[in-house]
Amino acid sequence: MAQRRSPVCRIPGIPLSLHYSPPLAPACTRLHPLAPACPLALQLVAAIDYAIRHAGLSLNPAVEGNLVRVPVPKASKETRDANLKLVGKIAEEAKARVRRMRQTAMDKFKKADSGISTDVVFAELKEIQRVATEATDEITKLADKKKAEIEAA
Repeated sequence: MAQRRSPVCRIPGIPLSLHYSPPLAPACTRLHPLAPACPLALQLVAAIDYAIRHAGLSLNPAVEGNLVRVPVPKASKETRDANLKLVGKIAEEAKARVRRMRQTAMDKFKKADSGISTDVVFAELKEIQRVATEATDEITKLADKKKAEIEAA
C-alpha cells in the first residue's frame, strides 16, 4: 500500500512539511482559516496555499493577505464509506505486523535455549503473547474510535 506523503511547502529551497509549520487553529468545522504567526508569514502563506492545492485533497484555499481560508465540504456517504474501509485496512495491516513480530520473537526465544529451564521459556512465551494481545486490542480500540468519529461526521 502506498503511504500518503505529507504536503510539503517550499520556502526558497527549504522543504517544510505542513506537520511542522506553526500551530494553526480552525475557527469552525466548515471553513478553516490558517494564519501562520512567524516572520516568513507571506512566504509561508503562499507555500501553504500551494501545498494544499497540490496535495490531492480536492480543496481550493483562498488567500487573503496573510490568511488562508480553506473551505472543507461536508463528507459524502461515499467518502465516509471509503474512509471506514481505509481505517479497517490500516488496522488489519497493523495487527498483522504485530502478529509477525510476535512470531519472530517467539521463534528467536525458542531457538536461544542455552540452558534455560522450560518453565522460564514457557513464562516468557506467555509474556510475549500477552504483550501482542494487548497491542492488537489497543489497535482494535483505536480503529473503532476512529470509525465512530468518521460515522459521526
